[in-house]
Amino acid sequence: MTERPDGTEFTPDTATIRTFYTSDTDGNPLPGRAAQFNRWLETVRAEAKQEALEEAASAYPVMLRDMVSRGSVAAWLRDRTKQYSPEADE
Repeated sequence: MTERPDGTEFTPDTATIRTFYTSDTDGNPLPGRAAQFNRWLETVRAEAKQEALEEAASAYPVMLRDMVSRGSVAAWLRDRTKQYSPEADE
């Protein structure tokens, strides 16, 4: 892991990884690599969406109970997404 001067771990964003994967060490584009990266990223996003939908389907009975007590499916779903935000790890 790469740490920052303040001791926190650095997590690169998608644009940084795309540039690293699609370019040589001099920054020149590598033929075909952008398309490979885009296909990979779409696969990862599709897997994440599938996982989220499967989790929502499994949690549906709990969601219904909570929806009655809280009054909002949207709020319940937003609360669930917070577990995946970087702030949730702190």
